[in-house]
Parts: sequence; structure tokens; C-alpha cells
Amino acid sequence: MKLSDLEPYLKTRWLGRRAIFAEELASTNKTAMELGAEGEAKGLIITAEKQTAGRGRHARTWHSPAGLNLYLSLLIRPSLQQYRIPELAMLTAIALRQAILSIEPDLPIGLKWPNDLWVQQRKVSGILCEAASTQKFGLHTVVGVGLNINSTLENFPEELQNTATSLKIATGKNYSRAKILAAFLNIFEKQYDLWENSIHFDPFIKTWNSHDILVGRQIELCQKDNIIKGTVLGISQDGRLQLRKEDQTECLINAGDVHILGAVKK
Repeated sequence: MKLSDLEPYLKTRWLGRRAIFAEELASTNKTAMELGAEGEAKGLIITAEKQTAGRGRHARTWHSPAGLNLYLSLLIRPSLQQYRIPELAMLTAIALRQAILSIEPDLPIGLKWPNDLWVQQRKVSGILCEAASTQKFGLHTVVGVGLNINSTLENFPEELQNTATSLKIATGKNYSRAKILAAFLNIFEKQYDLWENSIHFDPFIKTWNSHDILVGRQIELCQKDNIIKGTVLGISQDGRLQLRKEDQTECLINAGDVHILGAVKK
């Protein structure tokens, strides 16, 4: 993928107007974090045809075969307080879902808190947000997106073949990665501007809850050495998970790994 592939579809003002398209990187997020620390302005995007050390949450590996999928990082500099940065993963998931639907409108895509997209009970995309601050340039945030687009089942390692999917697996079609990338950037920029001018995550909660695969589900949530079981009620005004525990008390969850107990509804 090249800049010339993207430009005919790009309608943004500031996002993606500076771009790095690499054949191979260890991690697009790693490169973006380094450039952010050096003072690179917001709006830079970095993509790679292949990652040799792609990362997901909790230092997990993101499988990144060459030439098939989207491995993307956005560099942004939010003007909001740093405690709101975790909302970015959810904002990104909403925008990515809408971008895919603009191209494949009948595809049933669910949102899984805090940062995944699911299709046909399997994970099609993951999002990793990282932030750092330097004395000279202040706060910078990197939003990493891995979206499985044209992979076949055989492109996944055996341990992922029962849990991962791609747009091609779900529909039988090949897709233009440039069109999907441009659609995402166009939608994300508008939603990001709205988010940055909002006092909380409230403008996006209704959309999230409408497509949340966890609402009403029994889950097991893992936080380091702590495991909590309960029923998901939705998300709060600030994007935290609302959970009714087995003892019927309710709590708000900032972070953790969610495992659904039983079949996924979408």
C-alpha cells in the first residue's frame, strides 16, 4: 500500500496528511511512539506491510503476515486530561466498525470492551493505545489498529484458527486495504474532534451499547491475580465497564481481560 493508493479516498483535514508506508517494521506503535517523543506533530499515520513484533494488549503478539491486512498506528496529541486516554480505544473501535460497514453494510460486527471488534463470534480486530510524555513536547498518544482483512484461515497460526477471523473469511471477498484505511481515517477524525470537545464519553455510549456483545452476558474478568464473575450491564459515562457481581453488588471496571461464559450473541 502506498500514499497514492490512499489519497483518492482521503477527506481528512489533519489526520493522515503525513504518512509513513513501510514494507516491514518491528511494530508500527513502537515507531510512532519514538517519533512522538521526538516532537512529531499530531496526525501522522504509520502502516506496515508486515510487522515482525506486532503487539496487542498485555504484551501479547499480534500476528502480522505480509500484504494481507492493516497494521496501523496514529499519532495524536489530545488536549484532554490523561485519565481520559483509555476512552480512545473504544472511540477507535466505534470508528473502525463504522468504516467497515460503509464498505460492507450487512456484516454483523460487534464491539467487545474495551477494544475489540468481533465478527461471527471471532475476533477480527484489536486496538492498542499507548501514551507517554516528554518535558519538551508534552503528551503524545499512539493508537494502534490491527485489522484482519484479506487473511484466509490458513494464514493464521494453528492456535488462532478457532478464535480469529478476517473480513475475507466472513464474506468470501477480497478488499482494498486503502479504501478501508481511508474510510476509517475520515470517520475517526470527525469522531475524535467531537470526543476532544466533550466533557466525557457520553456522546458515544448509546452507539457502543447498541453493538456491545457483552451486555447481558455472564463474564469472567481477570485483573492480574484477581478474578471477578458477573453480568455486564453496559458502560458508564466515562467508558468503564458496569458489572453486577455474583453477590448482586455493582461495580465499575477500569481494565481487565474479559472472557465470555457461554456463546457470544453476535
